[in-house]
Amino acid sequence: RAITYILYNGCYEIGTTAWNSKYSTGNWMEDFYITQFAIHAVNDMLGYDHPNMYAAVLAAYNNQVNPPIINRIWSLIQDALSYDVNTYGSNGMTNLVSYDISPVSTNEWTYNTVTKLWQTRWFTCSSNRESDIHSRTLGTTLPTGLSIVYEDSSNLLSRFYFTATEAAYENLKGNSVTIPFSVDVQEYGGWWYDPPTDDYQPMTFLEAWHTEMEVAPTVTISADKP
Repeated sequence: RAITYILYNGCYEIGTTAWNSKYSTGNWMEDFYITQFAIHAVNDMLGYDHPNMYAAVLAAYNNQVNPPIINRIWSLIQDALSYDVNTYGSNGMTNLVSYDISPVSTNEWTYNTVTKLWQTRWFTCSSNRESDIHSRTLGTTLPTGLSIVYEDSSNLLSRFYFTATEAAYENLKGNSVTIPFSVDVQEYGGWWYDPPTDDYQPMTFLEAWHTEMEVAPTVTISADKP
């Protein structure tokens, strides 16, 4: 996860500065240097790289060798080692994309005299990174008589409501159903590749993945007893 943090927040494309301006001097070559040294130091701590890289960075920091560079290297290392577990997940991937449904539960129903179905209030959806959402599906089979209706099925943030037949509505009285959603998003993972022979150089790299959210949203619907 520390590697993921460095690769995601540092300079990961030649010609561009660090993604996170906290670690950028404004010069992409300096940012590339900062990112590389931070990677080597953390890899050393993890036993993946040449020994004494972390000690060398620490010595340079304590002696303030080239402060604009070394201070950013040190900051990037320390932030990577104290990452927020809510942002960098347990599987080593970033956990940056949020997907929220509101309300999280309801027992409000109205009867539609046209469709002859009971329907809930609208549920609204929001995300901090809409462009990184690739799909949204129900994570379970709905009980008999329950259906979901999207206002715009082509929009992954479309609001929706549930409908229930008379029988399904009666079954819900005094009960509740929790309905999970499966949301596929793009996240990033930092990896270390150790080749099987010395003919190839070990490599640290950042990979974009489509992955299901670690914490998928759910909604709960219920109906009060008469």
